[in-house]
Amino acid sequence: MTPGLLKSCKIKDKMYLKYKKAPTEANRASYILFRNMFKKIKILAEKSYYENEFIKYNQDIRKTWRVIKSLMNGQRGDDSIDCLRVDSKIKSDPKEMAHLLNGYFSCIGQSLANKIPHATGKPEDYMSSPVCNSFALIPTSPQEIIDIARGAKYSRSTGPDGIDPLIGKRTIIPTSGIISEIINSSFETGQIPPELKKGKITPIFKQGDREIMSNYRPISILPYFGKIMEKAISSRLKIYIDKIAILYPQQFGFRSGHSADLALVTIQELITKAIDMNKFSVGIFLDLAKAFDTVDHKILLRKLSFYGIRGVTLLWFENYLTGRLQQVQCNGELSSFKLITCGVPQGSNLGPLLFLLYINDLPNSSKILKLILFADDTNVFCSHSSLLELKNIINLELKNLVEWFRINKLSLNAAKSCYIIFSAPNKNRDDSDININIHGNNMDKVISTKFLEIYIDQHLTWAEHIKIISNKIAKI
Repeated sequence: MTPGLLKSCKIKDKMYLKYKKAPTEANRASYILFRNMFKKIKILAEKSYYENEFIKYNQDIRKTWRVIKSLMNGQRGDDSIDCLRVDSKIKSDPKEMAHLLNGYFSCIGQSLANKIPHATGKPEDYMSSPVCNSFALIPTSPQEIIDIARGAKYSRSTGPDGIDPLIGKRTIIPTSGIISEIINSSFETGQIPPELKKGKITPIFKQGDREIMSNYRPISILPYFGKIMEKAISSRLKIYIDKIAILYPQQFGFRSGHSADLALVTIQELITKAIDMNKFSVGIFLDLAKAFDTVDHKILLRKLSFYGIRGVTLLWFENYLTGRLQQVQCNGELSSFKLITCGVPQGSNLGPLLFLLYINDLPNSSKILKLILFADDTNVFCSHSSLLELKNIINLELKNLVEWFRINKLSLNAAKSCYIIFSAPNKNRDDSDININIHGNNMDKVISTKFLEIYIDQHLTWAEHIKIISNKIAKI
């Protein structure tokens, strides 16, 4: 919107107001004439703007896609919820819908965890020797607070504290001293101000029936200063983790120097190597239900202690995880706050890193299977010259993986998990008797599946992926 368009918009509003106050035919005609002219000029200006953006970024595919997404997102419309169906009853009051959604979002993790069968083992059974090093919280400084605020992504979304991030960023210099003092006091005592442990949830529709609560995804916005404190501690934790190489090498999610591209290349290399050696390769794509929401706090704290986070620092993480509250905003109405009893905080800087530490020992559950991880996306690969022998090995080893998930209280969704038998296009195979199962239930055998937005097929031809992307681009 150029200054000229903004001025014209104000004139249009004044003409409309004049017509409403004095609804004569002349006022109506002049308003409609100006409105139509303004609309035509605005469309031309928008078209010119996007043309210039595409020309500007014609050598940068990442920024080009960012422009495309901004164009598409601007056409989605509002995210208001008309009504929800609960026990065959229709609820349309915004306050009641906010309360119902908060009850659903706050309890879903614990509900899934309660359905996981009891396991006899302990999380420590899969972990090697405890780390001798100790993680210490180095005090922050006003300059670091300023750098964190200035480096944050642009946002105008306010959390439960009501602070606009843009205003927070613009006023960070005079407030950086007191913020650093508060954060340092938190580091020293292991206590976090309760107001920084609240979250505001906005439900975003995914797909399916708009009246069903499970078809909405919670987007959490945390307090502005709470995010600054999390950024300070997560940067320290990342340095510590990288320094002593704690994380599994084939974990590609939420790590600098790792990416979805690298994960896909690694998978392709595993499969093509097996094909070159005239072997069959099976890829199992496991689906975890609400993995971030079902993380058990007690198990996570035991693992943090194992990795060298002890004393007051461990107390800080315990305080960070417990006593967290969230509320839901629906059609402008806010629900009351509800307590979160499990899971890592949504929308946080620290949550993804804590999840990586939580799932880090999963590969220790099998010495034969090769795991490629991208946060909670768990993919298992194994190769052998005999398909029948390969089936027996995988079914035996999968029992160990299933046991790990049970012990760590993560919900494995067998119905959405699947597997592909990879081989060269010209290789003869009879896989009619090949069944791979979880919990005694056979998984779906597919010829292609989606992983990190890429469709992988049984012969690595990428034909399915090209077809789907071509159709998507044609629609856009």
